[in-house]
Amino acid sequence: MLQALVAVRTAANMCSSVRFDPVEGMLNALLGRFMSLYAKYIADRTDDCILETEQGFATYRFLDPKTCYIIDIFVLSDFRKSGIASAMADSITEIAKERGCQHLLGTVVPSAKNSADSMRVLLAYGMVPVRIEGNMIVFSKEIKEI
Repeated sequence: MLQALVAVRTAANMCSSVRFDPVEGMLNALLGRFMSLYAKYIADRTDDCILETEQGFATYRFLDPKTCYIIDIFVLSDFRKSGIASAMADSITEIAKERGCQHLLGTVVPSAKNSADSMRVLLAYGMVPVRIEGNMIVFSKEIKEI
């Protein structure tokens, strides 16, 4: 279902706990699979982290030592409702847990296109709305210990 996630380290190295397999990286290069321009932009311009698959991507950042914020999860329309978004969120949650985070946050802008779908995804993932900040609804989920 979910092809190997490609984790990208940012220029500020905020994502240093992300696993990167150099052999897999070389194999991806040989097969013509390179970091997308968007991932390069994220790595070059922000302290955000990104996970990519051939079907989509997720961006996230660590707000503080205890909180990880999933900024975006995007899955190509042909692959939606197949578990890819949940698998990416699970990977981010695992990375956050390894860094000692206790909370996962997500947001939805109600006026954005497909925002109802975004809210359904967050709720299905076990996130609950906790507050409204400006034009965003903030959702939260506790990261449980293994």
